[in-house]
Amino acid sequence: MKKNKNDLISVIITIYNSKFDYFDECVASIVSQSYKSIEIIIVDDFSNYKIFKKQKEYILKKYGNKKIKFIRNKKNSGVGFSLNQGIKSSKGKYINWCSYDDYFHIDKLRLQYQKIKYLKNTIVTCDTLINYENLKFFRRQNYNFLQNNKDALIFKDKFSGGSFLIPKSLFNECGLFDPTLRFVQDYDMWLRWYNYNVRFVNVNKPLFYTRIHSNQDTNKKFNLAVKEKKKFYMRFFKKYLSYFLNFYSNKEILLIANYYVYRDYKKVANFIKLAFINKFLKKKKYISGYFMFFMFNLTFI
Repeated sequence: MKKNKNDLISVIITIYNSKFDYFDECVASIVSQSYKSIEIIIVDDFSNYKIFKKQKEYILKKYGNKKIKFIRNKKNSGVGFSLNQGIKSSKGKYINWCSYDDYFHIDKLRLQYQKIKYLKNTIVTCDTLINYENLKFFRRQNYNFLQNNKDALIFKDKFSGGSFLIPKSLFNECGLFDPTLRFVQDYDMWLRWYNYNVRFVNVNKPLFYTRIHSNQDTNKKFNLAVKEKKKFYMRFFKKYLSYFLNFYSNKEILLIANYYVYRDYKKVANFIKLAFINKFLKKKKYISGYFMFFMFNLTFI
C-alpha cells in the first residue's frame, strides 16, 4: 500500500451541550474530506455528562474512525482553553479549528493544503458562507482583505476562524489562546499574529459554512461579549498607540476612530481621537479646522 505523503492536519472541534444535528453534520463533513491525512480532536467544555456520553458514543460508533479523539475539560473553561487543549494534544503539521455548528465543503482541506504546503509563516483562509437561523439563504464572506491590508483586523472582526488553515508552528512561536478571554480569544490571537508578520492567503471559493443562531454564547451572553470586546480594544490601543500615531496618516486615524464610533465603542474612539490631538498639540503643529470638526463631532458622543 502506497504511503500517504501528505502532511497531517489536525481539526479541533469545540463542543458544549451542543445541538446534536449540527454536531453530527460537522463531524460528517470532516470525516468525508477529500484530503485524507487528518485527525479529529473533539474538546468538550464540561457539558452535561449524559449529553457528552451519548454524543461521544454515537459519534465513535457511527464513524468508527480511529482518528477521532475526545477530550473533556474538568470544568467549564471557555473556548480559548478548549482550543489550547486541542492544540497541545494535536500531532498535525497544520491546525484547523471549528465549532460544532460549522461544517466543511468536501474539498476544503485539500484546496487549502495545496497552497499552504509551499508557503512559510502563512495562514490560508477561504471564503465563508454564513447562514442565519431560520433563513434559507447564505451570505458569502470573502477574506482577501486580510492579505491586502496588514492591519485589516483593526477594521473588521466579522469572520470565522474555522476558515483558517494554520501551521502549528505559529502557535509555538506566537503562543496559545488567552484562556482568560471568553469572547475575544480569537481577536487577541489574530492581532498577535500580525506582530510576527504572519501573512494571509485566501482561496477564493466558499469552502467553510458557519451558522448564526440563538444558542451561541455570543448571542446568549451578548452584553458580556460586548463588554469584553470594548475592554480588549481599549487595552490594545493603549498598548500600540505609538505605532498608530507614527505610522498612520491623519485620514487613516480618522477612519479608525469613526469605525469604532460606528460599532458603538465610543470610549475607544475618544481615546484614539484625544491621543491624535495631543500629538499635534505637543508638537505645536497646525490642525485644520475642518479636520478638528470631524474629529470632535464624529467621536465625542
